[in-house]
Amino acid sequence: MRPSLTILVALLGAAPFARGQNGPKSGSGPQPRSQIQSEPVQRPKLLGLAHVAFYTGDFANSRQYFSDYLGYTETLALKRPQPDGGTDSITWMTAYKVNDDQVIELFPEKPGRPNPANKLVHIGLLTDDAEGMRLYLASRGCKVPPKNNRGKVMDNIYFNVTDPAGTLLEIVQYPPDGYTVRTRGQGLSDHRLSTRIGHVGVGVTNLDKALDFYINTLGFTELWRSGPTPDKAWVHLKFPDSDQTLEMMLYDSTQSGNMNHACLEVKDIKAVETALAGRTLPEGCHTKPPVIGKNDHKWQLNTYNIDGTRVEFMEDHAWDGAPPPILQGK
Repeated sequence: MRPSLTILVALLGAAPFARGQNGPKSGSGPQPRSQIQSEPVQRPKLLGLAHVAFYTGDFANSRQYFSDYLGYTETLALKRPQPDGGTDSITWMTAYKVNDDQVIELFPEKPGRPNPANKLVHIGLLTDDAEGMRLYLASRGCKVPPKNNRGKVMDNIYFNVTDPAGTLLEIVQYPPDGYTVRTRGQGLSDHRLSTRIGHVGVGVTNLDKALDFYINTLGFTELWRSGPTPDKAWVHLKFPDSDQTLEMMLYDSTQSGNMNHACLEVKDIKAVETALAGRTLPEGCHTKPPVIGKNDHKWQLNTYNIDGTRVEFMEDHAWDGAPPPILQGK
């Protein structure tokens, strides 16, 4: 059975995990600070991955995949009324709790959406100061909204910015009285196969532009890079204030969309394989046998939902103790 819902919220409009029920609270949302700065704006902390969100063409099947097969509690099922005014509501987003700071979000596919092969909706980056980050990015020439958002129910503070590859980033802050802090310790399933999103992989077509933004603007550090050919390179970038990473994968425009993935860290990949073998894989999904990564020497197991979106289980250590390839230290 799917783990029980811990909260079910009826909403009127679509918005990601950090957003609220009907948009900002009237008169109580975060107010922008003065844009006038006498000194250069300092970058607030980036504390790691808050969430990753994917579209799916078969919502019911993918809900079963993340809850029953991967073992995560569906802690949110957000609904809104039918467009035609019918009595039944529409579930437009669900969330699966990995740990108290990280979730995986699921959205039903939008008909007519550009590049439907790319199922990545957005990546949530956690900060200790969303307003400070908004001002900082504005000072670096990035296009940001005039103010942050804070909703009525899922009342984390957030704003959106787009990276050079067109990937939507949701910059999220967890305030002490916000949803994420209020629900700490809840919805943590004993059937989870991993309790940490270690990295998110993103396909890019211009690696230099991506690295310039993430390193020189956001403060990431290049840990290592590798790949079979110069036009197929993988670059791991460490968050400035966390050991979590983003993986930039250089591919041509026809391939980059389906490379996006979430990596779940584990201690023992064989234990994951055994646990999955005892669970029912939803129709249309598939799981591959474990392999050792050629670049990082880590055991990994890849599983795919009905859309082909990859969830990568990976051990948090190299099986032979080998260091990461081509240490960069940039």
